[in-house]
Amino acid sequence: MPAGPRSHRWRRRRRRQRAAQGPFGRTIAHGLRTLSLLPVLLTGLYRIENVRMGANHGFNKARFPAPVAVRSRVRATAAIAEATRSTDVTILRSE
Repeated sequence: MPAGPRSHRWRRRRRRQRAAQGPFGRTIAHGLRTLSLLPVLLTGLYRIENVRMGANHGFNKARFPAPVAVRSRVRATAAIAEATRSTDVTILRSE
């Protein structure tokens, strides 16, 4: 059964109150949402030229050491640890 319009307003109003009463005292971002920002944050690490297509293969050893509050600033640091090139593919591994 669909909820009425008043129940939706009640949930929205109570969202801030529930977040304040939670274990972190505020709303936090989902860890995978934070992880999805890494490709954008690391664009200044290297420049890729003369490429027809690129793909992000994934992340190894991803850790979430602390919660990230919604609307907080996020930064990342990394260094290229290894670059492996074959005929058609170059794989960068960063740390």
